[in-house]
Amino acid sequence: MATPRRSYTAIALGAIDDALAQGSKDSALALALLLTHRGKRAVPGLLQLGAAGLAETTGLSEVEARRALKDLFDQGRIMVDGQARPPLVYVNRAVLDDPPRTKNAVLGMHKQLSELRDCPITVQIRNEIDASLRALEKESDAKWLFNYWTALNAPDPVTGPESGSESGPETPPESRPESGNESGAESGPLRTLSLSQPPKPTYQQPPHERDARVRVGPPLVDPNLTNATVTERAGRFCERYADFYEKHRQGAKYRPSPMKDYQSAVSLCGTWTDDERLDKLAIVFLTTDHQFAESGSRTITQFAALASWCDGKLAEWEASRARVSA
Repeated sequence: MATPRRSYTAIALGAIDDALAQGSKDSALALALLLTHRGKRAVPGLLQLGAAGLAETTGLSEVEARRALKDLFDQGRIMVDGQARPPLVYVNRAVLDDPPRTKNAVLGMHKQLSELRDCPITVQIRNEIDASLRALEKESDAKWLFNYWTALNAPDPVTGPESGSESGPETPPESRPESGNESGAESGPLRTLSLSQPPKPTYQQPPHERDARVRVGPPLVDPNLTNATVTERAGRFCERYADFYEKHRQGAKYRPSPMKDYQSAVSLCGTWTDDERLDKLAIVFLTTDHQFAESGSRTITQFAALASWCDGKLAEWEASRARVSA
């Protein structure tokens, strides 16, 4: 039975505002549609839709729709596979902003990706799913989801190439010998999968297959998410930030957003390797009267956006203090 679609989707705060600031109204409308389109299945931001389909849905002309997609493409907000029929469009970071949090969500994404040919878009989405599930491991009740995703993408030890059985029907589950797997994998599709199996290699696009209509660029998933030292520091920083918030915001409590806070903290800890320096920058952000800081709740994500400015201001203050001391 198909996994039912949710009637809502999560979008990063400011996403449409940024699209309006950097592009046209038509491109911002196109971005909003791509993120909330009724044709969305399990993977957020992923649609099989071309300029003609976008025009039909939005009321734009096909020329305007094509221009809006190009605008989003040039901004780096979407990836487009023009070789697919119909074209495949993905909004960058949509999975990170609306990650899978249940077994059905993970399974639904796996099934949808399995129906598509391997291309840079599917590679990007798999990387974002990996990163989001690794981040969710910080939540005690979600640690098993990454193992489940890994198992879904692992080769079948019974019918896969390693088993030596290249043809013939799959052995019925009831006739298979017990594997001794005590990992808690459920019956059904996962009975033939081992959680210890490594994920299948992801597609790497050869240079001669690259097409100008497919956006190929640097990875959009922070590589620091796989750095154990950085991620451990990020977790501790999130805890310290809540304490700083209460101390420097007149006793106000910080309401965390675990996924977004953690991803932003990983980026911060990957940039500033000195925890003491990073803590000082956080205090600058929590006490500044900068308009951007005052316009929100001073979250870790907001701090990450203003951290370089805070570093500059702190450096100016340190320099002036050094001149006075001299």
